Amino acid sequence: MRWRSASLLVAAGWTWAGVAQAAQQSAEEYVRSIYEVLPDSDWTKLHYAPKLDVLIRRDQACAKATRAICRLDFDPLCGCQDFAGDYRLESIRSLSAAKVEVVIDNGGRQVVTIDLEPLGARWAIADIHHKDVPSLVALLSRDVSKE
Repeated sequence: MRWRSASLLVAAGWTWAGVAQAAQQSAEEYVRSIYEVLPDSDWTKLHYAPKLDVLIRRDQACAKATRAICRLDFDPLCGCQDFAGDYRLESIRSLSAAKVEVVIDNGGRQVVTIDLEPLGARWAIADIHHKDVPSLVALLSRDVSKE
């Protein structure tokens, strides 16, 4: 039992060390840097945690192979098809060391929560949540062929 407790503490230490290393730029600052240029940027070019990155690439490959929409027919960072001419970043706040809430106005108010994961000296997006998609990871993990 002692060994297990020590192992859990060491694992937790590694996680917090990763957050501290990525925290050269806070999670909130990282997310702000994305949303301040969002209408003019390509969300597919951002840094994603390995699991989400694989799922996004799989969806892109599905779309290319089938020449149809598989799962992603929207920009997951805004939960929208397109940006309105009056897109505005309303607020950003940290919910924890690696979770940030974003409120945008894009022809209507949208609250988006971003889960981050430290990857070396930078942050990576681990999951995205909003009212229409409670979890992007869950959405992309579903098997399209069975629907």
